[in-house]
Amino acid sequence: MIDYKNIAIGFINATKHTFGVSNDAIEAKAADRYEICLQCPLISETKSSCTKCGCSLYLKTRSGSNCPDNKW
Repeated sequence: MIDYKNIAIGFINATKHTFGVSNDAIEAKAADRYEICLQCPLISETKSSCTKCGCSLYLKTRSGSNCPDNKW
């Protein structure tokens, strides 16, 4: 089942980040999550998405969802 709510949350938070009005706590959490993703063998070659769920890491790390491999 697609988690549209968390996709929307990630998109909103990523848009805020793009325009410089992001929440510092969300950005800190996103940075921590992305660092974990960088160590994961499931990260795409471009380092931009998860090969297990297919999500954009720019959006997923800023959402309320969890890692599909339970790493965060």
